[in-house]
Amino acid sequence: MKQDKKSGKMWGCSEELPPKVKQIYEAVLSLLEEGADVNVLKVSDITVRAGIGKGTAYEYFDNKEEIIAQAILYHMEATISGIRKTSDEKSTFTEKLMCVLDWMEENYKAHQGCVPLVYVFRRWGELPSGIREELAAGKDGICRIREDALRLAQCGMEEGVLRKDLPESLVTSVLLANIAAYVIFLGSDDRNVDKQFVKEFLCGKTVKDLS
Repeated sequence: MKQDKKSGKMWGCSEELPPKVKQIYEAVLSLLEEGADVNVLKVSDITVRAGIGKGTAYEYFDNKEEIIAQAILYHMEATISGIRKTSDEKSTFTEKLMCVLDWMEENYKAHQGCVPLVYVFRRWGELPSGIREELAAGKDGICRIREDALRLAQCGMEEGVLRKDLPESLVTSVLLANIAAYVIFLGSDDRNVDKQFVKEFLCGKTVKDLS
């Protein structure tokens, strides 16, 4: 959990957020789900959707870039928690990785569910520099993703299906790249390709890449 003198600068469980901050975050996420262009999105667009006054947003945030970045980080934290909870119930590396991909599929809809992750994994370059800087400054959320990826990789190493002599940064990068590939595939909405085949392919590719 991250927090400073402005109560808007935090993310994590919804019950820890001031109600108006949660409204702001959910407004941003709903606008992104509908395909809003972050380059032209205004604070007033967000506050109207949130049902609060524009001035209220500035009681918690300094600018639009901070609002959007914190909403994405908030969503990422919720996503990480959801994935961890389900994958921890599995025992083997492959089961855990399949569980992560299953979670992505179950929670993904076109322009919904995983939209913030799509921006981070696939559309980073489309984000205004101010938002990228805010996301980079909020390293807690990004680091949590890498930490969980490393935990998953270590499970594979302990089983002997993944090599133990590779740099941790390389292992987590490969693992996250293959997970991101599935998120991107879901975004393509290619109904001619069986999702189960893609998940099994990516699991096998991950083991092959890191064994």
